[in-house]
Amino acid sequence: LLGWPLSRLFCPDPLSRGPFTQGIFRSNIAVISLPLIQRALPPEYMPYTLALMAILMPLYNVLAVLVLSAHRGAVDAKAFRRTVKTLALNPLILATLAGAALSLFAPGRTPPFVLKSGEALAGLAFPLAMLAMGVDLFRMGGKGAWGSLAVGSSLRLVAVPAAAAALAWQLGVRDG
Repeated sequence: LLGWPLSRLFCPDPLSRGPFTQGIFRSNIAVISLPLIQRALPPEYMPYTLALMAILMPLYNVLAVLVLSAHRGAVDAKAFRRTVKTLALNPLILATLAGAALSLFAPGRTPPFVLKSGEALAGLAFPLAMLAMGVDLFRMGGKGAWGSLAVGSSLRLVAVPAAAAALAWQLGVRDG
């Protein structure tokens, strides 16, 4: 909710406002939050954390597509169909749904090759995320967007995690 008005303040180009907004709210769940949660909470809380991630990941992707579409001014029927198609084919949403179905219909019977493949991909997640962010930084830098990029990155990487940590501290979460 704060990213939307901030995008108007820091992004003179209307086409940059969608990526700026979704860049702020889009979560760092897998890269930053999950390791912090593993450190801060006892292991018995991990299934709840993963269940919450299964809800939040598709929600963040739906919101990202909607924010990006809204900032493009896309409100006609054709744009709506394109948005629905984008959501239906989003790899993160499909993977989350497949994982949820597997855990519901075959609990404890995940094939070993799926687990080993998942572990291998998990080891690549952080380096690939950094590579993708570097490519985005390079692409955006050529458009004279360094100011909005610095503000958006600071909000996403410093302000949002600091606010989440402060909230967790207030709720009684301590290193244990």
